Amino acid sequence: MRLGYNARLSLGLIVVTVLTLAFCWQTSVYIEKTADNLAVYLTEVRGAVQAEDWPAADRSLQQGLTGWQQARPFWLGLLNHQDVINIDLALHSLAAFAQEQRTDEVFNQLSLLDYYLKLAVESDKVNLSNLF
Repeated sequence: MRLGYNARLSLGLIVVTVLTLAFCWQTSVYIEKTADNLAVYLTEVRGAVQAEDWPAADRSLQQGLTGWQQARPFWLGLLNHQDVINIDLALHSLAAFAQEQRTDEVFNQLSLLDYYLKLAVESDKVNLSNLF
């Protein structure tokens, strides 16, 4: 059985649409997973700062920064660059404030990072408002 031109075109469009939606879903899962991993380190930093254990806070922060540097190139390809830049700036500010042991500023940057991460995850989710 031979398919006509319209049937082949329709089938091709359906395949492309399904592949595109699958790619969008996969990238959304990746963004959410890496954001959750970074959030774990930030929670450890928050706990260490509350306990005034600055060496532990620095270790957790360095682990988080390492994970972020590995994920960052992929995020740049998948998200709005400004979202990635905001996370970069907040992470580096957090590291500087932690090194100076400035508790209030560390908590401010942690809150800001939580916001930026949630914003990035929400803006990348596959839903009707993000598609249209």
